Amino acid sequence: MRESQINGTGGRSADRVLTCQLRQTRLEDDQHPFAAEVELKNNSAVPLSIEWDCDPLQYLDLQVTDQSGKVVSECKYGHLFSPTGRTIVLELMPGQLYKHSVHLLGTVPRKNWKSGAYTIQATYQYRSYRAVSDQLRIQLQSDLQLQKE
Repeated sequence: MRESQINGTGGRSADRVLTCQLRQTRLEDDQHPFAAEVELKNNSAVPLSIEWDCDPLQYLDLQVTDQSGKVVSECKYGHLFSPTGRTIVLELMPGQLYKHSVHLLGTVPRKNWKSGAYTIQATYQYRSYRAVSDQLRIQLQSDLQLQKE
């Protein structure tokens, strides 16, 4: 999977301060067919500090669209986290990665899960930095099993 889009200043690929990737994963117990991993990378020559009070992923949005192109996610992924009551700083050194597991349909109420194709795209927006992943396409089977397209 390629690294995708940009920081708030735009520019060429080499100028991207922060990049984001989204990839489907399988957990060992195979009980979580909707598991994925989001990866953030600092591509700059200086440390990147991200202040958070819920979770470093509080700035993440997983936009889920169904096969007709309708957005079915009901909130930003970052809204799933509760405040810790304190500010913590995630510091990414130059070239450093931050990886975390995510639930591909975490922002879609279970009652709205339908068989068919879905497209998920991750956007991480912190201050002027904006990183957008490539789209991940999945197929939800009638027995609620997930297959990567």
